[in-house]
Amino acid sequence: MKDVLRLFSNARLYNLPETIYVKASNELEEFISPYLAALKDDQSRQTDRNLAGSKTSEKTSFKGSAGKQKSKK
Repeated sequence: MKDVLRLFSNARLYNLPETIYVKASNELEEFISPYLAALKDDQSRQTDRNLAGSKTSEKTSFKGSAGKQKSKK
């Protein structure tokens, strides 16, 4: 996402405002911004789920290894 935003920034930085590059960059940025925001939200939710899942699996694996130790005795 940072790379895509950098493209827009660079187009404005290295070209004059009236060039086709800046105009196209502005249009593309306006068009793609909602998609980037949705992608960022999805990544954030997935990270939250992964963190919640890892806490659950840590508890489960701990119980599982304790059960295996008991069966060996």
